[in-house]
Amino acid sequence: MSRSYKKQPIIKDHDSGKAGKNFANRKVRRYKQALPNGKAYRKIYETYDVHDYVSRYSYENFQHDKEAEEKQVQNGTRNYRFCLSEHDWAKYYKWK
Repeated sequence: MSRSYKKQPIIKDHDSGKAGKNFANRKVRRYKQALPNGKAYRKIYETYDVHDYVSRYSYENFQHDKEAEEKQVQNGTRNYRFCLSEHDWAKYYKWK
């Protein structure tokens, strides 16, 4: 089991990423002009556009949101807690 952690707190939607890859492949296949051999297909469709959903949520942002939510619950402006627990944040954003 790996003991390493993610370098950046990020979540990518892998299910819709496959749909994005299929769209990119279709766009390259239907390209009307001649393509030279090699990696020229990358100029048609940028590879960083493949992921449809990316969420960056640092631990500092998590703490800030959690404190703000706690204050709202204590003041009575909010009746429920919606924020993630620290374990859930680590599970989704820190661990590989």
